[in-house]
Amino acid sequence: MMDAEARAANLERWRLRAILLGLGVAGIFCNILSSYLWGWLEPIAKELGTALIVSAVLGATVDFFFKGELARNAFLAAFRYVLPGEFKEEVAKILAHPFVSNDHIWKVKIEKVNETVTLVTTMVERKIANRTSSDQERGALYTIPEYDYENGPSEILECAFEMKGKRSRGFKTERHEDWIEATTEKFKIKPNETAKISVKAKQYRRTNDSMWETFLDPIIKPVIEVIIDNAVFGHKVEFGTNGYYEESKFDNKYTLDAVYFPGQYMHVRWWPKKTHPESPETVAGPMQ
Repeated sequence: MMDAEARAANLERWRLRAILLGLGVAGIFCNILSSYLWGWLEPIAKELGTALIVSAVLGATVDFFFKGELARNAFLAAFRYVLPGEFKEEVAKILAHPFVSNDHIWKVKIEKVNETVTLVTTMVERKIANRTSSDQERGALYTIPEYDYENGPSEILECAFEMKGKRSRGFKTERHEDWIEATTEKFKIKPNETAKISVKAKQYRRTNDSMWETFLDPIIKPVIEVIIDNAVFGHKVEFGTNGYYEESKFDNKYTLDAVYFPGQYMHVRWWPKKTHPESPETVAGPMQ
């Protein structure tokens, strides 16, 4: 369905471009023709040609670069008029997000180390699209907490940004007092262009514990996959928002049939079977 809509939108754009090109060509023709006319026909042809050329130029620039912003501003103004005051700023925040994420999956792999400790590997793969009418700069960012387990330090294994066949040249890691941050170089993303972000990290946690993630973009139908020994551990997931989610029949994969918004926390909870699923929670930082 999305492919059909994209083809229809693309066809409409080319149709508009053809019309604007025709206007421009007609304007040039009128200007040339005015040189061969005399009397009152000459200024009419010349002015008509100029008007057609200006119309073509304005049509191209205004439609392709400002139409989206005009629609966004009109929508915001209308909703600010009818919504209660406490909701107005929230609507503005939602509309301010330049990127929307899709094909998003957060994988959490939980491996038992001993009776009290697990090794948790988190992996995120996601695509983002620039929904604005202007170029936007973006790179990859990932942060994780450091709890100084004696089994080993937390570590970010991968932080990558890809678009148009180009890939970020490694990533920079900074260790702070109680958290770690990884960043890549930034790329310029044009309107409607997409890019891919991939991150991976390992951390030690208790055998009865939680992992949380929060993301900086709205996400359409996010997926959580839990890689865990179901005979040893019980687990559950939450997407941080209301909505039905579907569980795969063959593995621990869950797909939310809704949109995730920034500021909410996705959550994976696990515990050894035959124990009460209760423990203090640990929180991961934001990522792009």
